[in-house]
Amino acid sequence: MTEENWVPSRYRWRRGAELASESAHFFERSKVSQMQWLENFLRECPAMARSIETPDWPPILEESEED
Repeated sequence: MTEENWVPSRYRWRRGAELASESAHFFERSKVSQMQWLENFLRECPAMARSIETPDWPPILEESEED
C-alpha cells in the first residue's frame, strides 16, 4: 500500500505477480494451469485488500456468500 496525493483517500493498494519467478514459468504452463493460477490470484485479491487498514479506514469485514 502506498500513499498518493492524487488518490481521493490518499492510499492506493496494488498487487502484482512475477510470472517468471516459479520453476515452471507462467507461460510454460498449460492453458488450464494458467487459468487456475489466474483464478486463484483473483480470488485472493479481495481478501488481501480487505485486510488492509489505513489510519482513516477500519478493515472491511468479510461479506457472507448469501448476500
